[in-house]
Amino acid sequence: MESLEIPLDFEVLQSQNPTEQPSSAVFFLHGYGANELDLSSLSRHFPSDIFIISLRAPFPLSSGYCWYPINLSPTGEIPDQPEPDSLNQSIDLINKSRDAVIELYNLEPHKIGLLGFSQGTILSLSLLCKSPSDYSWCIGFSGYLPTSFFNSSHAGLLNKPVFLSAGIADELIPLHKIDKTKKKLEELGCDVTFSSHPGGHYIEQSTLMELQQWISKHVP
Repeated sequence: MESLEIPLDFEVLQSQNPTEQPSSAVFFLHGYGANELDLSSLSRHFPSDIFIISLRAPFPLSSGYCWYPINLSPTGEIPDQPEPDSLNQSIDLINKSRDAVIELYNLEPHKIGLLGFSQGTILSLSLLCKSPSDYSWCIGFSGYLPTSFFNSSHAGLLNKPVFLSAGIADELIPLHKIDKTKKKLEELGCDVTFSSHPGGHYIEQSTLMELQQWISKHVP
């Protein structure tokens, strides 16, 4: 595993031989309780010439890692707004890792995307809205945009490609939260593609077929 001068531990899932021309790239952000290898099977859905780096969340759990601790409501629901200090710390660490990885692997800074699952999606969408000039597109499975970013007004969000997916029967992150995120991102100017499946809190095979079509259109 590479760790040279990078704030977060990470795994390179797909790399290119050093070339004179900078490579496009995508950062994978795993979900709560997982690690940097959890989303590795998704690599095969991307072009062979894109650099794929999966980051490990900074906060250890008894099993796996998280981007911020989760404090459930009295009714057992996940709050719309994560604890801000941990969320902002993870955002800062991801952005610093992005800058270091760009230099280390000669990546094209204007061709970097994000892919997240669950809590990783929450981080991905937060990063996109906070720093839209740093990220070219975003893929989010089973996650939502925190309410603190609903007032984002960056011109850089205009026509920004976003792929969102949700399970209709998802009990951890209900469909209505993701539908609310879809509408808000569209209000902010993003070009949102939404895919739903009848299952729960996981990535459905039919969704991946739709994703491949989206990738062929939006990922350079």
